[in-house]
Amino acid sequence: LLNDTEEHTHSQYKGRTRSAKLFRRLLLLHIERK
Repeated sequence: LLNDTEEHTHSQYKGRTRSAKLFRRLLLLHIERK
């Protein structure tokens, strides 16, 4: 059970960092257009 929870939080963390990278890239593109 504990290992399963660890795996779940790890995948959540990976998803969060991935979306953060995408958001940062979009933000940089938006700044460059101005």
